[in-house]
Amino acid sequence: FRARSWESLGRGITGGGATVNSIAVGFSFYDESNPSPPYRHDVFIGGDFGAAVNAVGADVPGTANVAYYSADRDEWQALGSGTNGPVYDMWYVRQFMPYTGPGPELVWGSLYVAGNFTAVNPVAGGTLVANNIARFDRDAHEWRALGRSGARNGTNGAVHSIRPVGHGTD
Repeated sequence: FRARSWESLGRGITGGGATVNSIAVGFSFYDESNPSPPYRHDVFIGGDFGAAVNAVGADVPGTANVAYYSADRDEWQALGSGTNGPVYDMWYVRQFMPYTGPGPELVWGSLYVAGNFTAVNPVAGGTLVANNIARFDRDAHEWRALGRSGARNGTNGAVHSIRPVGHGTD
């Protein structure tokens, strides 16, 4: 929804089960020169799909099962190369980066994804073992496994829902 009307985000998704199971909203930056609205909102989707589809109808590479719509670029973007199985739930936790001015104050964070997958595909290529739960660090722009390193991280079964608990959560 922008300026009193609904707008599409590209042309949707394609492939797999072509379903979106979870939506999360993250913030990209704060700009003091334009305080209305103060934050740009990026929309993250997770589900069972092969790719997000851009405005001209082409699949966006690296958007398997998880993607985000960039408010800055007004287009779908990849988080590494996605996951190798469906995403059921997501949670975005924001953090403010130290402000050194002038210019926009950065507001990054982490996107936690849960589902039925065994790997996430990092930005640099290859595969990172991540059993059913992982975190995308927007500051470092890379996937991180949760728990022990190697094949024993994450959980033994699919994760259908996640919610943060404790101090510092949104």
